[in-house]
Amino acid sequence: MKIFLIGHDDRGYDCYSHFVIVANDETEVRTMAIKMAADEGVEPWETAEITEQGTYTGEKTEPFCLLSSFHAG
Repeated sequence: MKIFLIGHDDRGYDCYSHFVIVANDETEVRTMAIKMAADEGVEPWETAEITEQGTYTGEKTEPFCLLSSFHAG
């Protein structure tokens, strides 16, 4: 699996702006981000920029969220 960063600049309160997700491909990354969306809704994640950051070498075999940036209000 690979490590991906997905993020957007549509910031408000009680919303996520970025996720670091370990997944097999960008489709899995976008799907996970949409499922984890808070008050920002799904729209920002449908067009959010995704960049590959590296290769995951841990033991987990299923995609997961490694880190998130949440803006509490």
